[in-house]
Amino acid sequence: MFYQEMGRKDNEKKDRSKVSRVGKADAGGGGTKIFQVTVGTQFKEALNNLADKIWATTPYFVRCIKPNSIKRPRVFDNNEVSVQLNCGGVYEAIRIMRDMYPSRITHEEFYRRFTTHEWRCIVRASKKASIFVPLAGNNFTDFEGLRLSCISLCNALGLNEDQFQVGRSKVFFRTGILAQQEDRLQRYIFDAASTIRRTYLGWIARRRYKKVKKAALTIQFNGRSFLAKKKVKKMRRTRAGAAFLLFFFPLFLFF
Repeated sequence: MFYQEMGRKDNEKKDRSKVSRVGKADAGGGGTKIFQVTVGTQFKEALNNLADKIWATTPYFVRCIKPNSIKRPRVFDNNEVSVQLNCGGVYEAIRIMRDMYPSRITHEEFYRRFTTHEWRCIVRASKKASIFVPLAGNNFTDFEGLRLSCISLCNALGLNEDQFQVGRSKVFFRTGILAQQEDRLQRYIFDAASTIRRTYLGWIARRRYKKVKKAALTIQFNGRSFLAKKKVKKMRRTRAGAAFLLFFFPLFLFF
């Protein structure tokens, strides 16, 4: 690479000072001459430092994008940036990645993420729990066993063979597959929360209904008892009056 070649050529010049000293200019001169570092040398040193920083990391893309043509900070020209990205091949690289398996996750992270209690319930509900082969003892150092567990877990989740690929250290997914699984998890959690809430509110409503019904029956019983007692008293008075008339009415006839 260009950066490596320049760094190799100028490796011996990286640690020198910014001021160079030379020996005596001539036999008659008793001093030394001091020369300042040129702009080209400063550019080389800055380029070498940048190359060292770049090669110390593992970047996927390194693109220099000019945000605007007026040289002002925090000002972005969308059209100009889009043209640069298109010419730089960034759009094409993203398209190629989207056509393949852009989503990737390590075996251990995938296993830990999709073997929680919620996901186990989802797998049981889908009636594919028998397909899943759990990792023996959660031994994540068993790479082959972990890989086979990830394959069986993908099948248990209902994924087709063209939607995922399991590599040596990572699991690769098509575009949107992980998002679909996350939506599936959120829907399951929402449905579970709705079921719990519905059951609790139903229990509260039934409990309240029983209390109201008991109170209504008590009020009805007391009201009916009061009316029945009042009716009985009235009937007793009416019967007593009738008996009195029957007893004393013949006497009035003789006088």
